[in-house]
Amino acid sequence: MNYFYIIIIVLLNIKFLNATLTLKGMAFIMNAYEKVYREMIDEFNRYSKDNNLDIFLEFNFLTENNSTYDVTDYGNVINSLLTKKSTKYDMYIYFDAFNDLFAPHFINLKEYLDDDFINTFPPEFIKRSYINNSLTGIPCFLCTNVLYSNRELLTKYGKEPPKTWDELIETSKYILNEEKKQNNTDLIAYNGVFAKDSEGTLSVFEFIHSFRESKYSPYPSIRDQETKDSIKMIKKIKDEISSDKIFSSDIQLTFEKLNTGGALFLKCYYLGIIPQYITTALPGKKEGISGSILSPGYISVSRYVDKDHQKAATEFIKFYTSRDTQKKYFMKTNIFSSVSSLYDDEETCQWIDCDVVKQASPYIFVAYDPGEYTQEYYYAKFRQYAYEYIFENESISKIIKKMDDLKKVYYFTFKNCDSSVGLILSNVVFITLLIMCLLLIFFVINRKYLYNKFLPNEFWIISMLGSIFILGTIFTLYEKLSVTKCFLNITIFTTSFYINIIPIFNQLIVNFPKTNKISDWFKKRSNRYLFLLIIIFINIGLIGLIFIKPYTIKNVLITDGENFQICNLNSTWSQTISRIIYYLQIFILLILLSLIFIEWNLTAIFFDIRIITPLIFTDLLILIIYRIFNYINIKNYIFNGINVFFVVFFISLSNYIFTCLLKVYYLIFNSKKNSIENMIEKLKVNEMQFTPEASTNISTNERIELNLDNNNSSSCTYNSNRNSHSNIIMKKVNYNSPFGLLMKYHYQNTISN
Repeated sequence: MNYFYIIIIVLLNIKFLNATLTLKGMAFIMNAYEKVYREMIDEFNRYSKDNNLDIFLEFNFLTENNSTYDVTDYGNVINSLLTKKSTKYDMYIYFDAFNDLFAPHFINLKEYLDDDFINTFPPEFIKRSYINNSLTGIPCFLCTNVLYSNRELLTKYGKEPPKTWDELIETSKYILNEEKKQNNTDLIAYNGVFAKDSEGTLSVFEFIHSFRESKYSPYPSIRDQETKDSIKMIKKIKDEISSDKIFSSDIQLTFEKLNTGGALFLKCYYLGIIPQYITTALPGKKEGISGSILSPGYISVSRYVDKDHQKAATEFIKFYTSRDTQKKYFMKTNIFSSVSSLYDDEETCQWIDCDVVKQASPYIFVAYDPGEYTQEYYYAKFRQYAYEYIFENESISKIIKKMDDLKKVYYFTFKNCDSSVGLILSNVVFITLLIMCLLLIFFVINRKYLYNKFLPNEFWIISMLGSIFILGTIFTLYEKLSVTKCFLNITIFTTSFYINIIPIFNQLIVNFPKTNKISDWFKKRSNRYLFLLIIIFINIGLIGLIFIKPYTIKNVLITDGENFQICNLNSTWSQTISRIIYYLQIFILLILLSLIFIEWNLTAIFFDIRIITPLIFTDLLILIIYRIFNYINIKNYIFNGINVFFVVFFISLSNYIFTCLLKVYYLIFNSKKNSIENMIEKLKVNEMQFTPEASTNISTNERIELNLDNNNSSSCTYNSNRNSHSNIIMKKVNYNSPFGLLMKYHYQNTISN
C-alpha cells in the first residue's frame, strides 16, 4: 500500500514539474543589445512566475560575436525553418523587409490581442504587418540611421547641421577649405558607407528615400525621376567632398572617426547621445524631408506550434511591447521604441534623442519586391548597378534600366515602348490579314472565279479561312502573358491548322487511285464536314486534358538582361498530351505526303498535286524547326517572340499562297483554247503505265514529240529509253507486295474501280 502512495506522489510531482510551458524564440541583434535583452527575458520569467502564467522563456540570440550571419543571412535562416514547418521556435523577431515572405507562416494576432493594445502602435507600422487581412506581427523596436555632425567644427565656423544634401556639400566645402589652411588635411567630410554589403544597399535606399517630393509621398519607383536625381546626388557628393576609398569604406571607418573626431559628418545607426556630435536625421532633397528610414522590427508567432504555445507567446508579446517594458529596457539603452507615445515623454527624451524619430517620420516602406529572386540577390544586384554609376561612370540611363530589368517582364506591345519589333511585326500581320481577307472576299463576290476542279468551292473557302485564322495566333504573343493566352495560342493554332489542311486531306482520300469504301464515304459532302469536326473535337479534347495539370507562367530571368515569360507545362501528364497534339499534326502531314506520292501521276489532279506538295513540305519543315527551337534555351524575349512569329506567319502565309494558287492556276489555264485535260494528255502521251501490257508497247529507241499548243509553236521530246528502263525494273516487282502496289498506284493516271 505504501508503494501505491509513493507512485501517486511521484506522478503528481512529475505533472507539477511539467506544468511549466517552455517558450523558445529566435532573434538577430547587435552585440551591444544582447545584455538588455537578457535582462528583459529574466524580467519576464519573474513576471510569469509572480502571475502564475507557468511560462518559461528561452531566446536564441544571433549576434556578430556568436555567428557569421548578417541581417540577410538571418532572414534566410528563418525562412528555411518556416518553410520546413519547424516547431523548434515559437516566436521570431525580424525586420520589416521580410514581412511579405514570412507572413504566411504566422498566426493572426488579432485573435489574441485586443484593439486597445494594437492601437498603441503607429498605424503605419500596424498596416505594414497586415497581410491578407491577418495581423502577422507586432512592432517591437525601431532602427534608423542618423547624421552625426561634428559639434566643435560646426560651432567653430558658425554652421548648423545640414537639413539638405546641398547644404551638406556647401558646409563641407567651406569647412574643408578652412581646415586645409590650418594644415588639417585628414578631415573627412562625409563617410557615405557605400560598402559592398547590406549597409551599402541601405545607403542607396536612404538617398532615394530622401528625394521624395513631400514628407508623405510614397517611396519612389525605379523609373521615377527622383530615383535618378538621388543617385546623381550620391555621385556628386563623392566627387566634390569625398573619394572612392572613403565612400566605399565599411562601418568600421565610421566607428573609428566617431571615436577620434576626425570627420565632419558621419552616417551611422543610432548609438545614443554622443557629446561631441550633434544627432539629427539624415538630410534630404529639400528641408522637411529626411533620408532616415524607420525600419521596425516585428515579433510574430509560428502557426506550426500548438495552441498552448501560441497563446503563451502572445503573453510575452504583450509584456515585451508594453510601454513600461519598452521605456525601462530599450529607451535607456539607445534602442528606439515602436511605442510612439514615448517620444512625447520628457523623462524618456533625456536618455534618447526623440527629435530624430520625429524628423524621420512617417514610416515609408521601401517597396522593392524581389519577386522570384532571393532578397539577398536582388538587393546585391540593385546595389551593384547603382555602384556602376557612382564608382565606374556608367550612364545613369543604363543603370536605371538594369535596376528596372531586375523585376520587369518584357513582352511585345502594339506601341513603340521597349522595342519597335512588336509594333513592326503587328503592322506586318495587320497588312497581311487585310490582303488575305480582301482577296478571299474578291473570289467570293466574283463567283465566276470560284471554279476549282480540285477542291469544291465551299471547302476551298474553308481551307483559305483556316490559313487566315492561323495568323490570328500571333496576337496571343502581345501584352502580358497569361494562362488563358497559353491555351488560346495552342487552341487557335492547331484548330486553324486542321481547318486549313483537312479539306485537302479529304480530297486526296476521294482521289485515291482505286475506289474503296473510305473514298466513297468521303465523296459525300456531309461526311467531309463530319470528318473535319471529328478532327477538331479530338484536338480540342486533347487540349482540354491539359486543364487537368494546366499551364503555368514561367519567368525566364536574364542576368543583366531583359526578363520574359513563357507558357510552361510542369507535369509529365501535360507534357505528354502536348507531344500527342504536336505529333498528331506531323502524322496528318505524313499521311498527306503519302497520298501525294500515290496520286502523283493522276491526270485529273496532275498540276494540283504539284501545287499542294510544297505546301505540305513547308508545314512539316517549319513544325520540325519550331520543335527543335523549343529545346534551345533562348535568352532574349525578342528572339523568343520572333521564333513563334516565324512559325505562325510562314505556315499561315505559305498555306494561303499555295491554296490560292489552286484557284489562280485554273483562272489562267481556263483562258486557253485547250482544256487542262487535253494539255495534260499531251504532256503524258505514251508515258509509262504501270501494267505489263503497257510496258510491252513501248519501243526502247522510240522518241515522241509533244505539241503543247494549237500553233505548234513549241514542243518537247521525251526519251523513252528512261521509260523502257523503268519498265524493265518494274517487271521484277511483285505486284501483290505492299511496295509493288504502292508503285502501281504511283504510276497510275486514272482512278480505277
